Amino acid sequence: MRPVSKLLAAVTLSLVGLPCQGQAPGTPAGTPPFKTVVYVPVEITLKMKDRRWLESSWKTIQSQLHVDKVYLETYRSRKLADAALVAEVKKFFATQGVEVAGAICYSDDDNGQFVSFTYTKPEDREYVKHVAEMTAKLFDEIGPRYADRNGGYLRILKLGPRPGDNAPMARVEFV
Repeated sequence: MRPVSKLLAAVTLSLVGLPCQGQAPGTPAGTPPFKTVVYVPVEITLKMKDRRWLESSWKTIQSQLHVDKVYLETYRSRKLADAALVAEVKKFFATQGVEVAGAICYSDDDNGQFVSFTYTKPEDREYVKHVAEMTAKLFDEIGPRYADRNGGYLRILKLGPRPGDNAPMARVEFV
């Protein structure tokens, strides 16, 4: 599958309707208005290092679909997009008039199977904290709250064992 086709497939599979203000012209009364939102997996985010590929792919998408918002995934399966790349891609979408937000998929190196982090491993807790802090600093939805903060971005609450397999559970919150 060609790279642009892969991106279009990811975009097509990732479309989400979000309620928005106003109604599109010609829309029947009582129909809820929607915004088009695209979720970009980290592998595609990493491909966006190639500016020509990004511009070409975006041109193809724009010719077929109006996009209001993009969620840029910064992490999945031990693949982490660096802050400079994410900032550059955010800037690109801003110049296109597209709202940008961050996204994280907390799976470990899963080789096609979903494997989550383990709360009881200090190195897993530290890595999750690092990913969340980096992403929080990059996006307006959360970042401004942490602009002057040197640490302590997360609260990790131990929930006890999961029913069924007795795996340790925790809730991760931005503070």
